Amino acid sequence: MASRLGQNDSQPGALLYLGDGHALQGDGELNGNALETSMSVDFTVDVIPDKRISGPRIETADAVISMGLMGSLDVRCSAWLLSTGFPK
Repeated sequence: MASRLGQNDSQPGALLYLGDGHALQGDGELNGNALETSMSVDFTVDVIPDKRISGPRIETADAVISMGLMGSLDVRCSAWLLSTGFPK
């Protein structure tokens, strides 16, 4: 399965951390219920100067998945749509 993760980083010298794999999870991380598991991943990191997105997102072959904490899913989706220039 190939996915692309987009994440803004404006901190010089920032580090990347991979971890906290979940085999199962309840209603998000907020309720604290998840079955932790190990991970084995291959990845590359590309730094794209001057590219900004509204928040972290994952792109797969058939979906764009928005992530992040905000007041509600409606607020997060609205922020993402505005960042894409939608509607035109």
